Amino acid sequence: MSSTTTTGGARQSAAQAELSRRAQTPAQRIQHLLHGNPWLSPLVLLIVTIIVFSIVNPRFMQANSISLLVQQTAVVAALALGQTLVILTAGIDLSCGAICVLSMMIMASLSAKNGLPGILALAIGVAAGLLAGYINGLLVTRLNLPPFIVTLGTLSIYTAIGLMYSGGQSVARASMPPILNVMATRFKLGPFNLTLGLVFVALMAIVVAFILISILFANWYTAIVSLGLVSLILGFALQTPITSFIGWVYILIRTPYRVGDRIRIGDATGDVIDVS
Repeated sequence: MSSTTTTGGARQSAAQAELSRRAQTPAQRIQHLLHGNPWLSPLVLLIVTIIVFSIVNPRFMQANSISLLVQQTAVVAALALGQTLVILTAGIDLSCGAICVLSMMIMASLSAKNGLPGILALAIGVAAGLLAGYINGLLVTRLNLPPFIVTLGTLSIYTAIGLMYSGGQSVARASMPPILNVMATRFKLGPFNLTLGLVFVALMAIVVAFILISILFANWYTAIVSLGLVSLILGFALQTPITSFIGWVYILIRTPYRVGDRIRIGDATGDVIDVS
């Protein structure tokens, strides 16, 4: 008797679900689909944006345009990786962009205006960013303040500190030491012009993905295998830029060539006019 009742209830639920599905309009079905798959909304928006911009300007999909677009999003992508971890823990940080700008201004100003060595300016800028984030964390965890309110306030504070410190002036790339410009080093990947900053962001994305996979999957074997496959693919794709990066570091540290030196590479002979 019990099994008969259960079967009848299941059939009734299935019938109600079918009637509900039939009663929905196309717009309601799309809404239900988007609510059930949150990742679809940004994907659809991205595709529509690409189509619209391609129609408005046919040069939008050219290699040069895509290269420039990707280069300009490298910093935002790096910040988004950290923001992802914050949001997954039910938090929010509105001040991460201001902290990034403040750290960069400290690095650039200390090296270009105050004459500090590049590596020391880099360390101080990173320490300033860590300190700013630590202050946010203390206010949220120790004083139990809402992260939205805390970071909204520190957003204005860190922005003001950056403007006061820099005097509202930018620092030219040419006036900074090479180590602060290393992420802007360009290389070609087919028709695209990319930078080492993009490589660094890609590596950061792999690390974050590994962390998330290790949390989602109970055993580490799946995560390790997934990371191994990704590493193998990236190893082939990034072989040339990584080799170029190693060569750049060797030239920076050992300084085998200086401006004005006459060198010979293969059958070509010329003078060194710039080392950057």
